[in-house]
Amino acid sequence: REVAQRDGSTIKHSFKITVQEGYNLLNGRPVRKFMLDKNNVQIDSWIRLNLNERSPISRNHKLIIEPVASFNLKEVLRDYTISENQHHALIKSLERGDLAMATFLNNKSETERLYISPDTNKYCLNLYTHEHRPISLKEQKELGIIHPSLIKRLEQIPSTKELLKEITSHTLKRSQKIW
Repeated sequence: REVAQRDGSTIKHSFKITVQEGYNLLNGRPVRKFMLDKNNVQIDSWIRLNLNERSPISRNHKLIIEPVASFNLKEVLRDYTISENQHHALIKSLERGDLAMATFLNNKSETERLYISPDTNKYCLNLYTHEHRPISLKEQKELGIIHPSLIKRLEQIPSTKELLKEITSHTLKRSQKIW
């Protein structure tokens, strides 16, 4: 199977995906896999589907492979107020691509039970309510369940809306110069 890597190149890899992992990939969640390259060397990577882009050859969604060294789930969990004794079970579940339930300690010393999944692009966790509504960074900050250094880093990443606004304003400026 040919797959895209983070840098845009494609390489051949051999690996199997369970039905559960396939379901999780189709729901936009990454899965950790051990796979073989063309030289039968085992590679430890996170895989995810790029649901916004399709392969020109097969018309399927592109499968993105990211080396595990670039996303350390243990370190990411430490940026949240999740107790250390939950980490082992959460890591096993999240590596399968599952949406896992975690207990956080908020800034009022109360517990919050939220669903989580890793975001291998932003090197953080996606948090969801019991109704599966995403919890914004602003809400996470207000609850006090995220480390201040991670908040600062995530606030520096432009949102899709901001990028579209910037592209649109740049395009408008260029078209105004032509007239």
